[in-house]
Amino acid sequence: DAIITTILKHLNVKNKLKITLGGTLVPASGVGASAATAASLSYAINEEYNLNLSKDEINESAYIGETAGSGVASGIDNTAAVFGGFLIFQKDMAGGKPSIENLSIEKPIEVVLADTGVPAITKEVVADVRKLKEAKPDEINPVFDEYEKLVEEGIKALNEYNVNKIGELMNQNQELLRKIDVKHEKTEEIINTAISNGSIGAKSTGTGRGGSVLCLTPGKELQASVANAIKEIGYRVTLTTIG
Repeated sequence: DAIITTILKHLNVKNKLKITLGGTLVPASGVGASAATAASLSYAINEEYNLNLSKDEINESAYIGETAGSGVASGIDNTAAVFGGFLIFQKDMAGGKPSIENLSIEKPIEVVLADTGVPAITKEVVADVRKLKEAKPDEINPVFDEYEKLVEEGIKALNEYNVNKIGELMNQNQELLRKIDVKHEKTEEIINTAISNGSIGAKSTGTGRGGSVLCLTPGKELQASVANAIKEIGYRVTLTTIG
C-alpha cells in the first residue's frame, strides 16, 4: 500500500512490521478514510519507536502518506485527523505551512452523514476543475471568490452559534459546487430528501461527485427524522455531531 510504504520511508523505519488497520470508515466515500489511515499510522510509528515527533511533524507525515495514496491532498483531512476538533484551515498556495486555527462553538450540532455509495477519485475531480478554470476563467474565478466570502460568513455564524445561517451557507456552498460541475445525481437525491424532511442545510463532502453528503440537523429528533428518510431511499447514514 502506497500510504504505508511512503510513511515508513519518510520516518526512516526499515524494520519489517506487521500492521493491522481497522475501523468503520469507508474508503473513497468523502469521510477522509485515507487521511485517517495516514494519521493513525504516523501516530503509531511515533509511539512504537519513541520518535518524539511533534503534532506538526506527525501531520506532515500523514500529509505525505495521504498524498501518496490519493495522488493529491489539500492537507485538510490529515490535519483534522491529527489535531481533532473544529478547525479553520487555510492552505499556503506558495508551498509554506498551512494556517491552522481551532474554533470552539457553544455546543455540538447534530448532523447526518449520508453515503452515496459512489466512490470518487479526488485527483480526477481536481484535474477537471483545474481544466474548467483554465478554459473559463471569467466564469469560474468569481466562484472561488464567493467561496472565500462564504468561509468568512461561516466563521462569523459559528462564533455566533447561528445554526440557521450555517445551514443557509451550506446550501449556497453546494450551489457553487454545481457551478464548477462538482455534482452527482445521487448527491442531489440525498440533498433534496434531507431538505424536504427538515434539514436546514446539506452539501456534499469529499470530491463531490459521489462520496458523502453532510446534512445539518440540529436536535436529535430532527436528526433521526432526516436519517430515516434518507435510509428509506436506500442510503447508508451515520448519526454524529460537529463542534
